[in-house]
Amino acid sequence: IFVAMEPGEALYFANPGPDGKFNKDYAFHWADFNNEPINDWKSFTSSLLSIPMAHQLIGFYTVADESDGVLKVMRSYQYYAAHAISDKVAKTDWKNPNRLGGYIWHTTGSGKTMTSFKSAQLIANSKDADKVVFLLDRIELGTQTLQAYRNFAGDGNEVQATEHTGVLVRKLKSTDPADSLIVTSIQKMSKLKDEEDGLKAHDL
Repeated sequence: IFVAMEPGEALYFANPGPDGKFNKDYAFHWADFNNEPINDWKSFTSSLLSIPMAHQLIGFYTVADESDGVLKVMRSYQYYAAHAISDKVAKTDWKNPNRLGGYIWHTTGSGKTMTSFKSAQLIANSKDADKVVFLLDRIELGTQTLQAYRNFAGDGNEVQATEHTGVLVRKLKSTDPADSLIVTSIQKMSKLKDEEDGLKAHDL
């Protein structure tokens, strides 16, 4: 991660690589939790360049996107969203029948796919959940999202596809750690029935 800073403004961006092709669209201002930009160099340094925050940003919140060969670092609001989701899962009492879910509101072009991937990856790698299922509301989004996830992951085997409901059942039942992050559709999930597919509650 590189930082360009003067007393009244600071930007951060991922290493552009050996070719040095700098894209200003990937240089970001850091902001606080309420998305207020932090421009003062002292505040920026204490917020982003402190330990362990700097280590976390580099180690957990950068993505080597294989689709374009560009190393990407998350924007501040993406970091807060992914961190909040994974932290919520880590602190959830799964035995509480009244537990609540949540949602993250992102607009078009805000990096929703990368945010959702990083959230899913953090949860899967932390072992705070046995399975992380990314559920799509339209079948045609499946191929697109699966490819994006695999480009972000680097290792295509880290993200599991579900060609049909039978594969989904098998992946859900699997105890293989490689099957912990699954991309599927609402349509496939809605077809799951105990009597048809043999999926029992204790299997999950």
